[in-house]
Amino acid sequence: MEEAVWDDFDTRANCVHVCDADAVRLYFEQLPSALAGLSAALARRPGAAESAAIADLLPRLIATYRLLALRYRHDRAGDGLRIDTTNSGFFHFSTLLDVEVDVSSAARVLAPLPPAAQLRRELAEHIVRHAALPREPHEQLARRAYLEALQPERLWSDFVPGPLVPLPASATPAWFWSFGTYDRILNRPFIYMMYLVPSAPGRTPSLPRERTRLEEAARRLACGKLPLLAFARQLDDQELAATPQLVRRLAVGPWFSSSFTENPPAIARLFEPFAGRHPHLLQWEVETLLSDHEQRVGAGLLSAGRVQQVWWLPRDRELHARGVSHLERGVLLPHWLAQHAAELFADQDLWTLDASGAVHHAGTR
Repeated sequence: MEEAVWDDFDTRANCVHVCDADAVRLYFEQLPSALAGLSAALARRPGAAESAAIADLLPRLIATYRLLALRYRHDRAGDGLRIDTTNSGFFHFSTLLDVEVDVSSAARVLAPLPPAAQLRRELAEHIVRHAALPREPHEQLARRAYLEALQPERLWSDFVPGPLVPLPASATPAWFWSFGTYDRILNRPFIYMMYLVPSAPGRTPSLPRERTRLEEAARRLACGKLPLLAFARQLDDQELAATPQLVRRLAVGPWFSSSFTENPPAIARLFEPFAGRHPHLLQWEVETLLSDHEQRVGAGLLSAGRVQQVWWLPRDRELHARGVSHLERGVLLPHWLAQHAAELFADQDLWTLDASGAVHHAGTR
């Protein structure tokens, strides 16, 4: 059997360890800033429910990166941060498993560490006497800050369910639901957003057991490599209390950098003249799948059956091949770099990030 068959299952494939302190510091300055810019850009999208979902989920991803900065800037015992360098730029999926282990052991590891106030006094006294930053207390202070900030409800994980929100303005019962995932094959975060209607009269996903079934099905089926059409059909086939009429998927990334990733030729050429300024950019896609109409299946003498969606695919080769009704692409890059990327992102929504961290819309090119 060819070795390529196993590429998706090799946890080492396309990943590099970043152990150098300066490189770690640069990585945790650039990517979280890009994610914060993405959050600000997407906050301007229409739709209150979707904006609220993104405003809840993306900050969790940013907070996770801020937390990992504390973990890896002083990680002398470990083997360093592992980054997927190909079509990702994000940390390897196993990093989330490491964080879960740290959550379970935080109290035990914190116990022998000196109090934060004591460590700060040691830092101040050493700086005053020796005009240098002592390594040991500094690392212990960062370790303590990391362990104390391990709050799972504020961080990203492999599956992050959002609230089930009733839509009172709808003529018939309807709900909005979102969730985030971290794809263990692509090593990238995804946000799913969907509008649900009852699959049969009287059924509702708000009942605890039905909500649990919905979450379990979504966790099992969501996959970044799976076309959105396949995900929607498989979810519809679970015979849940609600069926989706509209499904959106925000694919965050890839993030490309001259310092950390393997870049496509066009992006590599864009970065090459500015290597000393560590150029980078973040791309994203928003896929949308719409229901064309509904059909009732399973109806009989003793059953009213259930509603099943028939999805609309336009007569567009790319959209049909991807299994989506609509596709949006966006890119965020430093303002100084955007001036040199006039034609490279002709089909993408262009956003720039200035030196202060403010985000500006440069228009759809």
